[in-house]
Amino acid sequence: MAIIKDSIGIKIHGQIGKQFTVYERLGKTVMRSVPEGFRPTGEGQLAQQKRMKGCNTFYKAVRHVGLARWWNEAEKRAGWTGHNLFMHRNLPAFSERGWIEAPEKIRLTEENGVRLPDGVRLERTEGEAERWVVSWTEATRYPAVEPDDRAVVAVMRGGKYFDVKFVEIMGDTRRRDCRLEFVKPEKLKEHVYCYLYFESEGGKSVSSSVYLGILS
Repeated sequence: MAIIKDSIGIKIHGQIGKQFTVYERLGKTVMRSVPEGFRPTGEGQLAQQKRMKGCNTFYKAVRHVGLARWWNEAEKRAGWTGHNLFMHRNLPAFSERGWIEAPEKIRLTEENGVRLPDGVRLERTEGEAERWVVSWTEATRYPAVEPDDRAVVAVMRGGKYFDVKFVEIMGDTRRRDCRLEFVKPEKLKEHVYCYLYFESEGGKSVSSSVYLGILS
């Protein structure tokens, strides 16, 4: 039995893979190996297990496209890993089935040195069904914000699908432009949930992501 001294901020009850079960005991988060032949009982325990399994699968998808580095490098409590922080931020987006059913709660990146701009909004260009415009303002002069920060747009399917894709932005868009355009390719027609974040010019720091809405 292992006691996790630093809780990740939410009550966790469930099974991680086939080897460990996690639960709260006397105010502490405990991880215990699962006995051979163990089967979870109770609707609540089963639902939490599915949430954790779904969120863990989503983490693998995020890691596959290179975003896990931002979670590993983000500031976090002593004893936390990037995976712990990711689970803490994203578990609330998952339903009892283990599906993403609250895409607005999804966080693809965690703020690490770059701030999001103000007033971010998504609009479809008239006459162009799959051409989109994202705009923002720089009303607040945040420290450590540079006009050359690069915008990144990501899309995903959601539901029981956890794959994340990046869309190509038209031109060399920077924070100072306060506007970007992109065309969603036909092959990504099912990827309707859209997110934005900014990276520093040297690619050493990142903002948190923000949910832009549904591309429909």
